[in-house]
Amino acid sequence: MSPDDFRLQYFSEPHATEYPSAHGKMTLKQAAEYLKAIQEASEIVGLTIAEFLPWDIINLQRTFSTLKIVNNK
Repeated sequence: MSPDDFRLQYFSEPHATEYPSAHGKMTLKQAAEYLKAIQEASEIVGLTIAEFLPWDIINLQRTFSTLKIVNNK
């Protein structure tokens, strides 16, 4: 997947301009089109989404981790 189109990948940390590993160029729209074509020709019985990393949630947790309301301390 293209890190410009899908940011929730382990290597595409927000504000990064260089990526520490190989990455693809496929867009979400292209991925959906490929899966639709496969689905029309065959039965899809499973799907894995790997290396998914919700950067916004991680950064939100880090940002508010010192607040008592969040960490109960």
